[in-house]
Amino acid sequence: MITIKKLNMQFQFASGDFVSSQDTPDGLYFKFKDGSELILSVEKTPQLQTIPMMLMKSTAKNITIDLNNTKQMISIS
Repeated sequence: MITIKKLNMQFQFASGDFVSSQDTPDGLYFKFKDGSELILSVEKTPQLQTIPMMLMKSTAKNITIDLNNTKQMISIS
């Protein structure tokens, strides 16, 4: 399960539904198997730039990306 938190919103989706992710000049871009896309506008930081690569390579069962927490955006379990 991948969980993305931003402001008071929370997006959850199964790891198998996720196709790709990349950082953009404005934030983060996610693409899913059904063709849907999620684009989040967030300030570009070095920590934010590692999120797409980590999502694409991780085999963890649960990944939480908390864009509200600037000190620890990523937690893996």
